Amino acid sequence: MTALQKSEYLAARTLLETLINSHPESDYVPRAKLSIADAWYAEGAFKQAEVEYRDFITFFPNRPEVRKRN
Repeated sequence: MTALQKSEYLAARTLLETLINSHPESDYVPRAKLSIADAWYAEGAFKQAEVEYRDFITFFPNRPEVRKRN
């Protein structure tokens, strides 16, 4: 999260992906996946951010961060 706050987006994504791959059952995985999308968005890579946000919704559809529309 520090890397994200410092706008070090590549480093942040690398660290978050390492966390996800090293500890796939961790309670931090959903937040890490969402933060990867946020890093792409903050960097201005909107297409990649969209891919990551959709991936988050696919894997974690019941998370409070996902708002369902009727």
